Amino acid sequence: MAKKQNNRRNNKEPRSGNGDFKQQRQSEGYDNYEETPINELIVFGKNAVLEGLKSGRSIDKVFITNSGHVEGSLQKIVDLSKDLGGVVVKFVEKEKLDTLTNYEKHQAFLLHGCP
Repeated sequence: MAKKQNNRRNNKEPRSGNGDFKQQRQSEGYDNYEETPINELIVFGKNAVLEGLKSGRSIDKVFITNSGHVEGSLQKIVDLSKDLGGVVVKFVEKEKLDTLTNYEKHQAFLLHGCP
């Protein structure tokens, strides 16, 4: 006798292949989903932001959560941003970064620029 596989896919209907990702995400409960235009670069995470700043790409802003003190990796990112010139460093609430990253893990850092 064959075993019935017990996984989540058995309980779901197949997804439609119409290619409308935004509509599909909203129908799955992701109402705050926003598309990122192709001409924008959004990177989040401590090491990813550091590498993005070192890459030489055009960077507009670096968002960092309000932590009250600047030390370690945070200090490196702030100093590197200042050295590049023209990069705006904004200290924001954690909720703002959560929204900008669609609630992905951001480690308190987000970089916004051009690819």
